[in-house]
Amino acid sequence: MSTHKDELKKLKGPDSFQLNVFKFADQIQIYRKPILLALLPVVGIGLAIAGWQWYRGHQQIQLQADLAKIELEHREENDKIEKEREKLHEKMVALTPKTQKADPEKEPPLTPEQEKIQKEMDAMKADHAVSEKKFMDFYKSHSKEAEGLTAALHVVKMHLEDHKAQEAAPLLAEILQHAGKETFDQLYVRMLYAAVLEELEQWDKAVEEVDKAIPFASETFLPEALLVKSRLLFAASKKKEALDSLDVLIAKHETAPEAQKARALKALWK
Repeated sequence: MSTHKDELKKLKGPDSFQLNVFKFADQIQIYRKPILLALLPVVGIGLAIAGWQWYRGHQQIQLQADLAKIELEHREENDKIEKEREKLHEKMVALTPKTQKADPEKEPPLTPEQEKIQKEMDAMKADHAVSEKKFMDFYKSHSKEAEGLTAALHVVKMHLEDHKAQEAAPLLAEILQHAGKETFDQLYVRMLYAAVLEELEQWDKAVEEVDKAIPFASETFLPEALLVKSRLLFAASKKKEALDSLDVLIAKHETAPEAQKARALKALWK
């Protein structure tokens, strides 16, 4: 008989919501404009932004340039370690026995020397101490600006890459204190915070954050948010509330892919 903890492990797998939420930090690196501008097609605030004053626009351009310099340093830190990793990889390939026949269907077994190099490569990690400090200093100086939010999210991303959810959580909470009412802040950043709280098994706090985010969710995203809420409620040993959340999802979004998952969860939880 499966225990409550066993069921949580099954539910904790990387569903589409978690994958999408954690991908957002990678997307930040693509945009060289403030997050709000980058999300114009999504949140539809183009007209409001177009009304900014002339001097404000020039100030933003300078902030973007300053942030871009830090982002460049951050990428260079990654590039440095990648070049070192490439050199080791070339060395490892050169150690492949010439008598070994290549099999396109299988990875060739590593020699003891190659295994040692592989472990060294796996242990390699970029040193982001300099860029992390600069991102944080920039954020503290511009905590109410979109560029400041972007800088702080870079740091959150680094914490999550290092599996330091405990450090990412308070920073996300602080970001949200300074955040505006835009959809990106109140939906995507807040849902990321909820995902981090889930990782820390702070179920009730995570549910609170999802509830705050739901009013900003589009009809497309809402089923995912409801599915996450039900999972968190179940994790918090609130089975009835979890089933109620699934019922809402099924009733209001019966054709959504998440509705099928909800039906399966209802059968599992009853």
